Amino acid sequence: RKPKVEVIAGCKKTQTLHQEHKCKFLLDVSDIMWSQGNKNERIRLIKTVKSKETIVDMFAGIGYFSIFLAK
Repeated sequence: RKPKVEVIAGCKKTQTLHQEHKCKFLLDVSDIMWSQGNKNERIRLIKTVKSKETIVDMFAGIGYFSIFLAK
């Protein structure tokens, strides 16, 4: 899926830096879907996964969950 984005003010920049749980994602919002709605699920996973545990993220995309877990 590709989002439909229209810049309505300011510069025509669609790239943004998103920071969450000491991770930084440089995203182009016109090219990628990012849902804040999964924030609670990411927090839950971070608290659940144990050190040295192997996790497989079958649909990783941009590392929506796995990058947070790798830290």
